[in-house]
Amino acid sequence: MILDLLSQLTEKSVIIYDESKERYRILESIKQYGIEKLSDGYEVYLRHLNFFLELSEKAAPELRSENARFWLDTIDADHSNFISAIDWSVTNEIADKGAIIAAALGNFWNTAGHYSTGIRLNENILQSSGTLDDSSK
Repeated sequence: MILDLLSQLTEKSVIIYDESKERYRILESIKQYGIEKLSDGYEVYLRHLNFFLELSEKAAPELRSENARFWLDTIDADHSNFISAIDWSVTNEIADKGAIIAAALGNFWNTAGHYSTGIRLNENILQSSGTLDDSSK
């Protein structure tokens, strides 16, 4: 059932299958339209943030293990979601959760060469340091 729906959406170019990553992704224009249509997106974004917070906490120790390649690929596949979660946390004055994600992704950013992304996000978090919980500083 779900595979049939995905196939139909792919045929209509609503979503795109990325063979190299073996993942589906939605067109950016459709993603933006959905974001605009969210009337009370706070709960949705909070769930998104919490999901990627948990995933980053699970990945952090694994980035230094024999499973590192798997976790590097996993984070890379959702890198834009991690960035969105961190940015949203800063904008909505819960930067402590964004700080935890950023700390967990440090090894990923270094290994994958995303230095400027890590620096930019950490600078944004530090600029909002008045909103950080003491446990994240």
